[in-house]
Amino acid sequence: MAAVLAALLLAACGGGGAAQQVVDVAVNHEVEINGLEIRIARVVVEPGGVLVDDTVYNPGGDPRALLLGGCGPSQGRVSTGDGWKNVYYQVRPEGELGGWIQPGERRSGVIALKPAEELDPGSVTRVQIHPGYVLNTATGELELLQVMLSLEEGGA
Repeated sequence: MAAVLAALLLAACGGGGAAQQVVDVAVNHEVEINGLEIRIARVVVEPGGVLVDDTVYNPGGDPRALLLGGCGPSQGRVSTGDGWKNVYYQVRPEGELGGWIQPGERRSGVIALKPAEELDPGSVTRVQIHPGYVLNTATGELELLQVMLSLEEGGA
């Protein structure tokens, strides 16, 4: 996963040229949404985007579906000294994060989000993501995946 983050950062920053400020925080945040366990290991903020390193696990006896995208006008926002700024999908999530997740199945991936305007990574204190929904196939219940992450003092 570290190689994926490094490759995405290099591509977003234009290769190995002049160093740009990057904030990389191990947040280790865990949450359960509609029977699906979600672990966010790290958040990387750079001027051109936000990378969220996720692992999802279905501990239940029924399939779940992680439906990414199409969740309002944005898929998240970041808190800065200038207020909240919306972020949007830059690319489809890296890895096989979304879709049907069978009982006992674990998946990892990176959600890459792009801001409408360039960010000052050092001023970002919180990241809120709401990239989609979790469907519980046993109940038919659909629940918004929404998580607020602090980037101060090691996260969550």
